[in-house]
Amino acid sequence: MNSHTTNMECKYCKILEKENFGDLLLETRHWIVFLAPNQSLIGTCVLALNRHLENLSGLELEEWQDFAFLVKRMEHTLKGAFNATMFNWGCLMNASYLKNPPEPHLHWHLIPRYNHEVKLNGLTFEDVYFGHMKPQPIKNISLQTRKIISDKIRENL
Repeated sequence: MNSHTTNMECKYCKILEKENFGDLLLETRHWIVFLAPNQSLIGTCVLALNRHLENLSGLELEEWQDFAFLVKRMEHTLKGAFNATMFNWGCLMNASYLKNPPEPHLHWHLIPRYNHEVKLNGLTFEDVYFGHMKPQPIKNISLQTRKIISDKIRENL
């Protein structure tokens, strides 16, 4: 990732820049797409704004348009890669406010949902709560499996 895309005063931006937040999949003019560290639901991604912004209401029109483009592109990609059934999108900023002072940075969670099992690299990924808003059991996967997931997404971008 290019350092000019982040604000190094923002802790979240520092995480994006220096920490292993996830696997970088794609960058657009305004957004950075990562494969999320938790792959309980295969293909789960985080889309982070590439400038520091704390609230959804501060998005500029071009950022909204770029996001709309990514919604279509990522949903099409995850349908192609894993035959996702549907998608949940969430702009969840709750964890940012557990700290004092809070350090929010605008990002979206893209959570594909499945009415079927997905088999990959000898593993079975199952959406045990399909149709419900319940946390999925954590699924530990190897770095090799993470790479296979990332590669499969990139192939379908």
